[in-house]
Amino acid sequence: MVKTGQEWAGLFPTKDITGALAAPSVGPVGALYVNGTVNAASVTISGANPYKWTVTLPALTAGDTVQMYITATIDGVATAEVVWQDVSDTNRLSDIDIAATGEVGLNFDNIKAATAPTTLTNITVPTVTTTGTASAVTTLNGIANDVITAASINTGAFTADAFAADAIVAATLATGAITADAFAADSIVAATLATGVITADAFAADAIVAATLATGALTADAFAADAIIAATVAADVGTEIGTAVWATAARTVTAATNITSTGAAVPITTGGLVSADVTAISTDTTAADNLETAADGGSYNLGGSAIIAASVTGAVGSVTGSVGSVTGAVGSVTGAVGSVTGAVGSVTGNVTGSVGSVATGGITAASIADGAIDAATFAAGAINAAAIATNAIDDDALAADAVTAIVTGVLTTAMTEAYAADGAAMTLAQALYEITQFHNERTVAATTVTVKKRDGTTTAYTLTYDSDSITRTT
Repeated sequence: MVKTGQEWAGLFPTKDITGALAAPSVGPVGALYVNGTVNAASVTISGANPYKWTVTLPALTAGDTVQMYITATIDGVATAEVVWQDVSDTNRLSDIDIAATGEVGLNFDNIKAATAPTTLTNITVPTVTTTGTASAVTTLNGIANDVITAASINTGAFTADAFAADAIVAATLATGAITADAFAADSIVAATLATGVITADAFAADAIVAATLATGALTADAFAADAIIAATVAADVGTEIGTAVWATAARTVTAATNITSTGAAVPITTGGLVSADVTAISTDTTAADNLETAADGGSYNLGGSAIIAASVTGAVGSVTGSVGSVTGAVGSVTGAVGSVTGAVGSVTGNVTGSVGSVATGGITAASIADGAIDAATFAAGAINAAAIATNAIDDDALAADAVTAIVTGVLTTAMTEAYAADGAAMTLAQALYEITQFHNERTVAATTVTVKKRDGTTTAYTLTYDSDSITRTT
């Protein structure tokens, strides 16, 4: 039995008229016949008495007959014989999957898919490890992670009776799998939920509504850390909680956790302000009295016109009047000083931070220390064309090595090859290329001179000449 694509092979001898083995003078040559008709498949002959024939069988149909026909010339006599024949089939017996212990199995690659539902009777599958889709399953012993999604669950599919105790664990649920429509009223009871089963990712937005939960269904153990997030609860939950809290007539802060008092009532105004009488600052009653007098709401004179501050942080809006002098080092002024109106006599020491403006001529040569201005002083792009006055850069401004660098750059930088149009003004680079190529790369045909580009092939321009003149033409 043979089949399509099989390498079919066999042996045959060649004999003379006496029956003795003899090598043919011509051949041997083999030809494959299918159902009595010669086939174009290539037959290979190798070896010598016995000879071996080999051919790869073409496409065959079950029941086709195949023959190997050999011709040869021996002692001047042309001979021929069908040395082998067989019948084809779609599969051979050896194609059946047979286990090492002798059982015959199924090669699922050779099983054709059914075109319609097919009922199998009295067939038991002990274990199914992986399946794409299963319908009408009577008993399900386990579910892989993320198998249950929102689209898989019909509205009202989950009832309290459907779940065994601790049936749902966190790993079973895909992100967003549980929506409000999936649950019947009172379907979730406390025994249904395993410890830590509820996580934030398991629930779609607004998945749990009041009717879903049986009384006492939710216990502390049911929730994983951070399980309840804003998207999980309905939009009006925050409002309801706030209303319930502020509707309570008495709200007691136990053990004076947040407000420490002597036991007297601490009133809170309708604007949320706490009204209290500060009788001492760091046990100093005089300091409290002085502060109250200085900031009585009518005028403010803190420090009795003499305030000593280690530093002033933030923006100073304005200082009006004449500042006689600031003697000594000013540690720091952090933030922008909006304006100082009046004369500042002198500032001895360092001023750090942002200065709003400097008067015309305020910065002199003497103000700038040697080496104070370096590359890091300038922002990227700070020096542009507008910043440089006409003729600002003269001979003295250029160092000798700067001139050398410019000359070297001009003389050693490769120019882009270009040629001016006939009669057009040209750049230095175009002029040099036209002169150089005229001397190095040109051909002459009759009265036409063709100048080539640097590649020696592409035409750069052409000239016409006679005994008296030469003229560019292209």
